[in-house]
Amino acid sequence: MPASGAATTEASKAFSGNILRENSELMLEDPVTKVTRKLDDQTKAKQFLGKRVKVTGKLDANTNTIHVEKIEPLA
Repeated sequence: MPASGAATTEASKAFSGNILRENSELMLEDPVTKVTRKLDDQTKAKQFLGKRVKVTGKLDANTNTIHVEKIEPLA
């Protein structure tokens, strides 16, 4: 259990999906489960809008936000 006020953040891992715009924010959508997650680095994500990518980062389960470390295009 995290300390009071601490964010519940997992270790870094890879997420794959499509970058899309939802309510003026860029999100990563898993094409299989249709789950969307907010990306905290909108600048990095913008160049991949509409493309399939692999995002490496940490998921904050409280806000469903991925704290982006890197984004790479998938073939």
